[in-house]
Amino acid sequence: MTSSNGFLRMLECVLVLCFAECASTTENAPTGSDRLPIQRRLLVNNDGTNLLWRDDLTPELIQRHVEECPNAVTTYMLCPNGIQKMLYPSECEELSTRGALARLVGEGRDPFGEFLEGLKRRGFETFISWRMNEVHNVNQPNEPDLSRFWREHPEYRVERGANPNNWMAQCLDYGLEPVREYNLRLIFEAMERYEPDGIELDWMRFPRHLSGSPDAVWNQRHHLTEVVARVKAKADELARQRGRPMLVAVRVPSSPTGCRALGVDIGEWNRRGLIDFLTASPFLASDFSMPLAQLRRELGDRQVALYAAIEFGYAGKSHCEESIRAAALGLWDSGADGIYIFNFPCWREQQPHPFWSWVPALGDPARLRGCDLKFALINQQHRVGGIDLPVQLPLTIPPGETRVLTISLPRSAVASDNAPHSARLAFEPAASLVCHINDKVVSVGQTFSPENLLPGDNTVALANTNALPATLNLVELDLEYDPALPVLPPNNALYFHVDANGSDQHPGTAAQPFKTVAGGIAAARTARASGENASKQVVILL
Repeated sequence: MTSSNGFLRMLECVLVLCFAECASTTENAPTGSDRLPIQRRLLVNNDGTNLLWRDDLTPELIQRHVEECPNAVTTYMLCPNGIQKMLYPSECEELSTRGALARLVGEGRDPFGEFLEGLKRRGFETFISWRMNEVHNVNQPNEPDLSRFWREHPEYRVERGANPNNWMAQCLDYGLEPVREYNLRLIFEAMERYEPDGIELDWMRFPRHLSGSPDAVWNQRHHLTEVVARVKAKADELARQRGRPMLVAVRVPSSPTGCRALGVDIGEWNRRGLIDFLTASPFLASDFSMPLAQLRRELGDRQVALYAAIEFGYAGKSHCEESIRAAALGLWDSGADGIYIFNFPCWREQQPHPFWSWVPALGDPARLRGCDLKFALINQQHRVGGIDLPVQLPLTIPPGETRVLTISLPRSAVASDNAPHSARLAFEPAASLVCHINDKVVSVGQTFSPENLLPGDNTVALANTNALPATLNLVELDLEYDPALPVLPPNNALYFHVDANGSDQHPGTAAQPFKTVAGGIAAARTARASGENASKQVVILL
């Protein structure tokens, strides 16, 4: 796949500087359950540990992390419980002692609060994202961030006496009142201390909250509903006190079947007006499409925004720019009201810096036109059976037999006015198979003409003509496009022109362009300093 689309687009004519693409809340909005219209959001979730556990944590580093997030992001979700101890100075739970966090708190600082305040100053809608169960490293007796509450009460876990290597079995059981009260004390404390724009209850991390069989879990769903209702009541109480809304969001499975298996009754939550929006999400993977229409039917008549989440990896691999674009486009096509990127800053676990430059385009399907895409059929890695959507891989094809897979493509990925010029199918591990896509023979690993690719389901028939079985763990379909024309902002944007024959002493008009992009940026900042231009987008034409 090529990685030159951004450069080609720049050469074609336009660089859009989004200085103020951020969500805002209405200061005097009412606190009722239907207070906000559905809005498009681009949300980022940060577990906080990639910053707050660092040995070199300083106020300056916190500010750099605040500044790195693109303006195109509307909503920033920050997690205060990286594992079970807190990333902020809590009166209800111990502080994590990793990195320099404890030293800075001992000096009277609150790095978590400073991070959150920095995000607010930049204009982001800020949420505290609370992980409703956190069981990282519970099989390691010396793990320093396992709480005393969890350690001292094995009887509070969803599977008492289970093998500690089964992390999910070590989740706390919300069917028990002490578990609900313990978590609500912490959630209320964080809401009162930081007064965010909203609180997210993340039921997908980790997705096990009630004990027993699937039927037993569903029969206990009222316990989770009670938690959501009490958080909603606290949010409305705080909203009345401060005169502006405090929203309640939830992250839940991406299908009604998964929601039922987890015990999250989104229909009841929405009917009672307990949630302001929700995000459909797999546990720790990325789906390239979701049955969001089914979730909307489950939600009932009350209109509420439904977003769809992408994790920073899929099938055990980290996303590339082409694959994260494809996932976003697939979720837009599935009917999402916006895109939610889970754990994105955690890319620092593998790279020095997250790929923030990839993010802005994900929030607008129009900006994905003409961009190369990589779609994938994924395997069971990091999938939770019964909670996550089923997958087609791994697949073993015996000698002399044929198996059929289905690859779903968004309508806009193969539209007549945005058709790819070439495609390529690849397997992991590599396998020599006879392949037909929609009854047309294609050579695996080689470029082929994509004219018979269809919006929606495409059949991939794989015949094994070898003497040994072939097992596939991953199937990827690359689509390459001619660069699309740039998407320009509205006519009321501020336009500046740059030309190699211009001068930075010019006013930046078409007749008298600047010579450098830096000249255009300086002029844009000056222009936006005036009140009437402060909220306008800036376009620099090259």
